Amino acid sequence: MKTMHLSSTKLTLMIFDLSSQIVRRFTIAFTIVLLGMTNAFSQSSIENPNKLMDFLGQEKFNELINSNPSYISFLDVKCSSLFAITELSSEKSQVYLTLNEIEKYIWEPNTKVGEGVHRKIAVIISPSQFLIELTSPDFNILEYSFKQDSQENKYYVLGNTGKVILIRPVSFITKVANSRL
Repeated sequence: MKTMHLSSTKLTLMIFDLSSQIVRRFTIAFTIVLLGMTNAFSQSSIENPNKLMDFLGQEKFNELINSNPSYISFLDVKCSSLFAITELSSEKSQVYLTLNEIEKYIWEPNTKVGEGVHRKIAVIISPSQFLIELTSPDFNILEYSFKQDSQENKYYVLGNTGKVILIRPVSFITKVANSRL
């Protein structure tokens, strides 16, 4: 009888150990699924993932999507809400700063820094070229260098094109990005 009691204790311990392993495995599986869904949700809520990957590079994009999703959200909003193009009114032509050249950052094709990582270089384009590029479906405002104020809209006359670009402030972009989180 004593051995029966001992073996039932062992049996109970084995069942308890087995159930602990099942619970542990279930917890691990659930955590993996939950993290996968969170990551998929994060990426699916991004409106401009291709533009962000083009701007940041695939490796940096993947790093930031996990480590700093609020910055990704900020850049995503910047892609779609940073600027607006309007006609230049005669009374404002003297007030706004005129840009006769615009800095654009592109990935340098033949230079690698480290293990297969290209670097970006600045090229200068004309306001007319900027307006042509603006019509492309691949246009990405993040590639262009426009000074952005922290609180106020900035207006720039685009050379002699008769167009003005409005650059929205960091506070506006941040507010929109935070409302998406």
